[in-house]
Amino acid sequence: MSSRPKEFLAFSELNRALESRFSDTSLYTGSGYSFLKVVQHALSYWMLDSRNKLSADYFHLPSFLILTRYRLRALLRGRMRIPEFRKTLVLDEGRVYTTPGGEVKSMYFDKIIDAVGRGDLTHVKMGGHADLKCDHKWSDISVGAPMPCAGSRKMLNEIKDCLRRLRASGLFEERELQYIRSAFHVFFESYLVYLELFRKSKVSNVMFSVHYHKEGMIAAARDCGIRTIEIQHGLISANDFYYVYSPVFSNIREKAFFPDYILLYGPYWRDVLLKGSEWQSSQLIVVGNYLAIPEPKVDISIKENIIFIGAQKNLPGPFIEYTLWLQKLISEKGYPWRIVVKTHPLEKAIDEYRKSLIPAGVEVVGNEANLLEILSRARIQISIYSTTFYDALGL
Repeated sequence: MSSRPKEFLAFSELNRALESRFSDTSLYTGSGYSFLKVVQHALSYWMLDSRNKLSADYFHLPSFLILTRYRLRALLRGRMRIPEFRKTLVLDEGRVYTTPGGEVKSMYFDKIIDAVGRGDLTHVKMGGHADLKCDHKWSDISVGAPMPCAGSRKMLNEIKDCLRRLRASGLFEERELQYIRSAFHVFFESYLVYLELFRKSKVSNVMFSVHYHKEGMIAAARDCGIRTIEIQHGLISANDFYYVYSPVFSNIREKAFFPDYILLYGPYWRDVLLKGSEWQSSQLIVVGNYLAIPEPKVDISIKENIIFIGAQKNLPGPFIEYTLWLQKLISEKGYPWRIVVKTHPLEKAIDEYRKSLIPAGVEVVGNEANLLEILSRARIQISIYSTTFYDALGL
């Protein structure tokens, strides 16, 4: 095999770099906000040489010109289509399962929605399966552009102050600063969208899975007095990049964009998170297994020589390369194993997987396949930082 691609830097390497490069929290913390997770994204992109994460930004311009640009964009594109949201807003990224009767349900939120009551809740589908029923689709809401307001100006000024401190420190090379500006650009664009959604709404609570890459949403919710609630989405490790933070960052926890609460499967996960500095025990709520998926009706005592590979989204190159190498090895050695690759529910390059792997004798499945049935039959599972490891427990 070729040498390890940069896409696979270990979390331990990233965590060491974060602690050493950004231990001075005053560099990215202002009067109202700490941009720890924003600079954290930038650090990982810089270390991984993720050039697709670089984007144009306008932070070199005066604030009034930046906001004028956004106002013109809103006038030209039209304002966002904002529906009437109820008290609790669920942002569902669309992981689903199909019932024996053929009905598509939300794996993470179906039971939660029933418990809260659909009359008090708005279910927004961010992506995923086309047949998943919801109140609104994000693609319909996000048409148009947000109009900046006073809150936008406050946030923009904090961002520009933060960027000035980071540059003046002399600790970061120009390429790294470019990644930092790009990460702030993505954050600010997201913040504007969610501020437009939240500031005149009736929303009191917003629920979602994974808090990382949702900093703009969390910041806007906080500025509008809305409670943010994360739900556990799978395995949480003390070695994770976005969980169990070093004590170095404990002084800016309340200003950083962490949720107000997280719902957990059990006390073990609470104990893992309490090893970090980003949560207090009152924020960690054990609610049990809320996954809306039945146990597979498969005899797990009958296993097959299947190697299951659970692919992560937007990484077709590394997964295809590895799978082809493994398939070649199996064939050359004459091992009686076969490989099944399941693409991520939000994967956009499914055809790339099929075109490359099926001719080599690898089975490729997508959202039409039942994950737990495959795990019930497989003897070996391979993936990276995947929630499917949690799904595989006991199977």
